[in-house]
Amino acid sequence: MGVAAVPLMVAGGLLGAKGALDEGKARREASYASAAELRVNAGQEEAAGQFAGEEELRKTKMLQSRMLAIAGASGAGALDPTVVNLASGAEAEGHLAAATQRYNAKSAAVKMRNQADITQREGDAYAKASRYKAAGSLLSLGSLFRDSGPTPKPKKK
Repeated sequence: MGVAAVPLMVAGGLLGAKGALDEGKARREASYASAAELRVNAGQEEAAGQFAGEEELRKTKMLQSRMLAIAGASGAGALDPTVVNLASGAEAEGHLAAATQRYNAKSAAVKMRNQADITQREGDAYAKASRYKAAGSLLSLGSLFRDSGPTPKPKKK
């Protein structure tokens, strides 16, 4: 190997190490950004579920009000056992629908947060791997110098 090749090989090894570190840092930052976005989406999903649950309860109250108005207009009393049973059944269905909306949203949010944690850990793993890759590049430079040093003189007898 020529003397001129050594500086080029050293520069290449240093650039390889720097590139590995930069790649790990960039991947880690990207994964943290993705994780943050997933966490924001999880919060929005929960908020949407709360809103949908409240909307179910609002619709239930409207239905009960309409039931009572129709019962009163038909001549049946609002306290008639059939009317009361129908209204309480509608209320139970409304609460179940609201709870289901909230549960589904919470479940989706938990999945998003779990994915965010996984994504963030992947970024940490990329950063760690890049440090090992950079160290490998630098260690390979050491072997270059070991192999390119002066040739030892044979021992005299």
